[in-house]
Amino acid sequence: MNNTRFLCSLFFLLNVFMLPPLYAQPAPPFNAFEFIPSGSQLPSDIPVEGLVTTTSPNAILALINADHVLESSNGYPMRTLLEPGATSFEVTGNLGRNDHQGLKGNFGNGQVRFAYNLGFAQFNLAAGGIWSDNTALRTSSIRVTNPNPDIGGTLTFPNTYKTATTLHGAYVTPEIIARVPGTPLHVTLTGLYFPGEINPNVTTLGGRVRADWLNAFKIGKASFTPYGSYTYVHTKVGRFLEKTVLWDKDSDHVNLVRYGIDAVYRLHPKINLLTRIEGAHRFEGNSNNDQGLNEGVMGGIQGLGQAYTQDWVRGGVGVEGKLGKSLAGIMLNATSQGPVTSYWLSISYKPTFK
Repeated sequence: MNNTRFLCSLFFLLNVFMLPPLYAQPAPPFNAFEFIPSGSQLPSDIPVEGLVTTTSPNAILALINADHVLESSNGYPMRTLLEPGATSFEVTGNLGRNDHQGLKGNFGNGQVRFAYNLGFAQFNLAAGGIWSDNTALRTSSIRVTNPNPDIGGTLTFPNTYKTATTLHGAYVTPEIIARVPGTPLHVTLTGLYFPGEINPNVTTLGGRVRADWLNAFKIGKASFTPYGSYTYVHTKVGRFLEKTVLWDKDSDHVNLVRYGIDAVYRLHPKINLLTRIEGAHRFEGNSNNDQGLNEGVMGGIQGLGQAYTQDWVRGGVGVEGKLGKSLAGIMLNATSQGPVTSYWLSISYKPTFK
């Protein structure tokens, strides 16, 4: 009896102090989120501050530059019209600034355009290059998802970061202009393919449909052409690694409508003054979110998109003159605050052949 009591006591002591519990429940998973007060910074081993330094800004910059190609270098389809059977070869250059939506940098664009009028329609084909450098101080947010599905939960932290980005690449824009029979209404269809070189690289596709009521009315020596257009541009950013976060492939897009009026004032038989007043509306109020992953520290990381100004106006004033069978022009443009180029100078030279 005494031996039995001794053995039971020994087994109990070994089980408590030396051996693992025979009926131990699994320890509850550690929830680091419980130890991060709301509004505080993440621990140093979770590198969130300063992230999203390239993905979202690269997409935004690519969209702005693509829109500029469509609406500046190729934004005056009625000025490209030729007589039936005529051909032209136009050289265009743009130089300006991107100082809206937190950007701060320079922009340059050069383009050549071939045009041929078939009589019932005109075909334009343009190719060019873009160079843009920008620095920006942005304020966004990072949303971190708990990797443990049994606990779940997300935390959102403010994230201020500075970007320094240079985008360059070539593009091509095919275009068809057709007149609606029996009316002065011209319809223009324009496409855009723009693979940009940046880190990570971006690929941008876009298109525009535009209607111009050519010389709808005249006041003295001035002719006025009202117009409206719809533009869609989509850009894709490649996957890349930043710090310890693998950012997934990202994409963003814009839907834009523009409405305005072009005026041409005949100053001299060979000289015209040009003006443009335009309004624009972007349907999206924010850029897309960025998706990332850091398996060692956390689950999903989401960089929240940038807020956009959705409505803005544009004004332009310039002059064009005939030089023999050629046409040369210069125009200064500026916009109010919005996801577009701030101001730029356009210069063009177009010899015509028949």
